[in-house]
Amino acid sequence: MCCWASASAAFVEPLVQMVIDGSPMRIVGAARPFQVSHDSVVDLKLHRLDLPLYVSYAPMKLPVKIPQGMLSTDLYLHFVQAQSQPLILTREGRPAIRTS
Repeated sequence: MCCWASASAAFVEPLVQMVIDGSPMRIVGAARPFQVSHDSVVDLKLHRLDLPLYVSYAPMKLPVKIPQGMLSTDLYLHFVQAQSQPLILTREGRPAIRTS
């Protein structure tokens, strides 16, 4: 039996961890990209990212002004797509914006 069958069931586990202008960010994922049913999770943690600094990076002009605010989030996203089926996305947690 070939080793490819067991390798296709393995999880790929990307990790991105950094500090952006003093705000820690961590993104951890797990996916089975070679399975018939795509099943992936992303765990996104961000602590007090200063929003006004990043508004200028938006791909379009925003219809609102953001003079202050800090974004924090602890989100867990689960993506599942069975063959010939629509994508199902579930979310736990939520982002939080603080103005002080």
